[in-house]
Amino acid sequence: MKSKLSIYLLSTVLLLSLKVNADPIYLDYQASTPVDPRVLEVMLPYFTKEFGNPHSTTHVYGNRAHEAIEQARAQVASVIGANPDEIIFTSGATEANNLAILGVSRALKEKGKTEIITVITEHKCVLEPIKALEKEGFKITILPVQKNGIINIADLKKALSSKTALVSVMTANTL
Repeated sequence: MKSKLSIYLLSTVLLLSLKVNADPIYLDYQASTPVDPRVLEVMLPYFTKEFGNPHSTTHVYGNRAHEAIEQARAQVASVIGANPDEIIFTSGATEANNLAILGVSRALKEKGKTEIITVITEHKCVLEPIKALEKEGFKITILPVQKNGIINIADLKKALSSKTALVSVMTANTL
């Protein structure tokens, strides 16, 4: 169910675009954003001339791609104060969420942590791996949200236990 605010914003954007005969304004930057021109400038050679499979290091194309990825990994790690081996690049949010949810939950299951808490408004790419984990024996708690879309913290505290492996609560919902 769409919130009144998001419907209002969408209606306002559509009306504005009709009035000025222009393209609508894209507001879903959580889903996709334009590439920063600085990033495009750095990446362009790898889209056109320096392409190669970074896992095929038996040839120069693979070696160059591998070196570029490792340099990027080191740069990201440096910015956030991590080790390069802690940086994992994925193709997008769905892959990243699956990797995090399935990986963390399965690893903690060995330590007796078999409960997962999430909210009804979570994105499908979070709910689906959580449902898959339920088939593997995890206890799943899906919390409701209040009329304003926010969870009741008392409900979350009540759901937490020493067996909780993971809590996933979406910060913002674009519905």
